[in-house]
Amino acid sequence: MMSQRKNGRDETSMQTQSIFTTTVEVRYADTDANGHVFFGNYFTYFDIAFYKFLEHVGCPFQWFMDQGLNLYYVDARSQFLFGLRYGDTIRITAQCEKFEEFRLEVDQ
Repeated sequence: MMSQRKNGRDETSMQTQSIFTTTVEVRYADTDANGHVFFGNYFTYFDIAFYKFLEHVGCPFQWFMDQGLNLYYVDARSQFLFGLRYGDTIRITAQCEKFEEFRLEVDQ
């Protein structure tokens, strides 16, 4: 795959990286009164994984800030498979599905 450089960044590097995996440990503050992770916190875990993914592919969030660019989530979805509790560890995988001039699509 050919590489295109823009502003000193390799625009195709995210597409050529393998699947990235990270873990996040459930904090007590993430749980509700029943001891289960509050559903909204799953998106916080995905956000943590996304920023770690950016670092992994050599394009940390700081680079976007230095360029005066903002990243916005325009679509976020989750399907509940099972509950998590305090002390559990969640494994999150991320892979760049699409990288275009004004769009980055990450599958987690």
